[in-house]
Amino acid sequence: MSDIKLKNLSVSIIGKTNTGKSTLLNQIIGHKISIVTPKVQTTRCSIMGVTTIKNCQLILFDTPGIFTANNPLERAMIKCAWSSLNNADIVALLIDNTKIIDETLKKIIEQLVSLKIKFITVLNKIDQKSKFSEENLIFCQNLKLRYSII
Repeated sequence: MSDIKLKNLSVSIIGKTNTGKSTLLNQIIGHKISIVTPKVQTTRCSIMGVTTIKNCQLILFDTPGIFTANNPLERAMIKCAWSSLNNADIVALLIDNTKIIDETLKKIIEQLVSLKIKFITVLNKIDQKSKFSEENLIFCQNLKLRYSII
């Protein structure tokens, strides 16, 4: 184990709409600071939460979902999600395990790789029965990213 003592870590939580980004932020922080609804595009700008775990201050950014934008407001929300990466030491790409990994998610991964962004993949909603579980797990394992965890 390294002798380096980490004092703070900033993490940007990104992913498609309704993957559970806001719920994850609330759970880690221990307070409801981000709105959670089944309605898509509830989060319209980055929301920051801060907590301390052991001797590390964790700064989390909940971001709007990434999807195909059709109007200026939607494009601004997606730009907000991508710009949150500038503030992060690492990016957590949240994947909804109840849905199949589609082209939108693959494009997000391609963009992260092309920008040389350090990221981890996080399969969410694994407690819910899904016919896609095994396929999604294999997809994430096949990414063979140094920073990928499941």
